[in-house]
Parts: sequence; structure tokens; C-alpha cells
Amino acid sequence: MIKKLFQYLIVTIMASVALPSCNKDSKDEPNDVISKEQLAGTWESRQVLAGGQWVDTSTDSSLAFTATFYADGRYHGSGSVAEGWGTYVIKGDQVNVLYEGAVLLTYKIQSLNGNNAQVSITKGATVTTAVITKTSGSTIVPGKPEA
Repeated sequence: MIKKLFQYLIVTIMASVALPSCNKDSKDEPNDVISKEQLAGTWESRQVLAGGQWVDTSTDSSLAFTATFYADGRYHGSGSVAEGWGTYVIKGDQVNVLYEGAVLLTYKIQSLNGNNAQVSITKGATVTTAVITKTSGSTIVPGKPEA
């Protein structure tokens, strides 16, 4: 009897250690804050936090930028944050922009309300906080370069 109990105990312990859980841990894989469909389109900066003050990018164009996210995973940026083409992936509250497979910059979505968002953008050691607005829902540009 004790031998069978011991064998059962060993099998139970081994099974609990060897078999992974079927549920995904939300800490490991956070839910995406925005879908590709919601993100797809052109987003323009409205305000940028500079020197502890919110600056309207219509009055200081040196801080202005535009980011276009295509439904097929391509990205185009222009202005003060990034110039050029790349690709992007959405992970939780972050949109990572890749250039030649490496993360070039990250948009962290702090708040999202329809076509308006507040984001912090990290490029290297530089972090830019901005209010952006989706101004266009276009997702296909004829003749855009291949990523």
C-alpha cells in the first residue's frame, strides 16, 4: 500500500512539474492596446512636451512629425522623430518600429481615445512625449518601397 502511494505521489509531482499550464500568463503576453486596423493610417503630432512645457507643433514645426502605419505592417515616418521606411509590430501598449530587423524606435501608448492618443516615443536614449491625432485612414500607397 505504501509503495503504491509513494509511486502515485512521484507521478503526481512529475506531472505537475513537467506539464505546462494551458493558460497564458497575462504578464508574459499583454493584450494589445490597439489593433493593426485601428493603428493603420497617418498620425500627426499636435503637441510635444519640450522643456516641461506642452508646445503646439503648428507653431513650432521643428518638433512636428508624422507617422504612417500601413495595415500590412509597414511604417513611414517624417519629421522630428524619424525619417524613412521600416516595419512595425504591436506588443501590448507598445508599437516597435523596426529598421533592417532591429528596433529603431518605440511608441508607448499612454492613452488612446478614438483618433487621439498620447504617446511616449523612445529612440535610443531620447524619449519624446506627444499628443498625436489620426488624420487619415489610408493604408495602401502605390509604389512604396518594399520593406
